[in-house]
Amino acid sequence: MPKLGLSMTEGSVAAWYVSPGSSIASGDVVADIETSKITNELEVFASGTFRRAVVALGVEVPVGALIGVIADASVAESEIDSFVAAYAPGGDAAVGDTPVQPAESSADDVSATSGTVAGSQAGQGASVPEELSGSYDEAAVFASHHAHKLAGSLGIDLRKVIGTGRAGRISRNDVTAAFTAAGGRLAASVSEASSAPAPSRNTIKTTPVARRLADEHGIDLADVAATGSRGRISKGDVLAYIEKRNVSAAVAPAPAGTLADNAFVEEALSSTRKVIARRLADSKTTAPHYRLSVDVIIDKLLELRSDINGSETQTRVSVNDMLIRAAALALLEDPAVNVQFDGET
Repeated sequence: MPKLGLSMTEGSVAAWYVSPGSSIASGDVVADIETSKITNELEVFASGTFRRAVVALGVEVPVGALIGVIADASVAESEIDSFVAAYAPGGDAAVGDTPVQPAESSADDVSATSGTVAGSQAGQGASVPEELSGSYDEAAVFASHHAHKLAGSLGIDLRKVIGTGRAGRISRNDVTAAFTAAGGRLAASVSEASSAPAPSRNTIKTTPVARRLADEHGIDLADVAATGSRGRISKGDVLAYIEKRNVSAAVAPAPAGTLADNAFVEEALSSTRKVIARRLADSKTTAPHYRLSVDVIIDKLLELRSDINGSETQTRVSVNDMLIRAAALALLEDPAVNVQFDGET
């Protein structure tokens, strides 16, 4: 765990950009490190093969703690086990004469170019457990592009799968893990694609800000059109993709009947948000508060209400109805505001 500031004493891995078996070159970005103040990219300064992650996403560890291992592909797992067990921060770190650096991941959160399985091929020879089978609304489930594609090809309801990615995002690996845990049998082509190491996400040219923004919104960078210099994906490209996606979700017809049971995402507090929560609590208890009011002219709104209520339909609309609709439309445009805090998440 690197020290990213004078006051930093601990940090967590917010995202991994490599997967087990990936080849890593010096200068590659392998992870995002989150502190109570910032989130920054972590570059490696050695080349080799990523062999293991030592800490999971979101787990806070002290500066200097071992978070992952890079070693030569010929090094035995037992030797890596011994190295991890004996590791001491600040000591000489070597596994098979290879330096230590972080890396690991859920392959889908890592790579925008990981292999996918066509629906006709994925479904052949696959036995789908009844407890996972079903359909769902993609807009209501926070999952990667590849997870949606695999779930669709296998006939899996992603609402029944638990995500292990950042903010509970469901990855392709989560789908295959839930599938096999429930007793499902994957076709050979799917199993091979799932076990194959995913290429590094560094093959997608993008700015650090755009990459972080894509991660926060669960966006596969392979789906984003690049308009930046030298073919790089910029922050503006990601924002344009988000706007387009939100518009599509807003105009999509709601399924008849009831709402989805799990049409929400539970997100653990990051280090930064924990600090913000503490500061807000301090402000609430120590700073004086006062209320302001403002007069609003709603003549146009009242005219619209009169027109609706004066029509031949049986609908009767109140001002409150119209304010609630306005609030709902605003939340569709800015879903980050549509949250609840339960004390933990």
